Amino acid sequence: MKHLVFIASVLMFAGISCIHPNTSKQHEGYAEGYPTGYLQWHKLGGLIKRGMEFRRLYANNMAFQRTGKEFPVGTVLVKEELSIIPRKVGERPGSAFRLSVMRKVGQMKSSQQGWSFEAYDPNTKKKISADKLDTSGCYLCHIQQAANDMVFSRIK
Repeated sequence: MKHLVFIASVLMFAGISCIHPNTSKQHEGYAEGYPTGYLQWHKLGGLIKRGMEFRRLYANNMAFQRTGKEFPVGTVLVKEELSIIPRKVGERPGSAFRLSVMRKVGQMKSSQQGWSFEAYDPNTKKKISADKLDTSGCYLCHIQQAANDMVFSRIK
């Protein structure tokens, strides 16, 4: 009887998860919008200091499924931008003030070598509008890495 209850519970849970609107692709950050769950993704390297900020880089599982030169559609890369807090000796990272997001969307959806570039406020999880941040600058910088499918980090 215990086995029957366990099997019924597993089947019911599986059925609920199949109809839940948060599909694994959305959970992985493939869907448009704020990259929910990115902190559980692969962290690329350590903390990086660049100018007046610290950065942490994250990649979803799709980024590691690259078989050739190009990343597969569905790859999502997140650059978490953090404030710098001065200390008596050195500095430490503060809170995140922006998430810059690169999504591999394919050539049909993008004129930017198959990538889309967006930025989000990590506190409100809302997209930062073009009048506050021009993401075309992201593309103009990343085009320098055209030989590595627009990505600066070495993945895999």
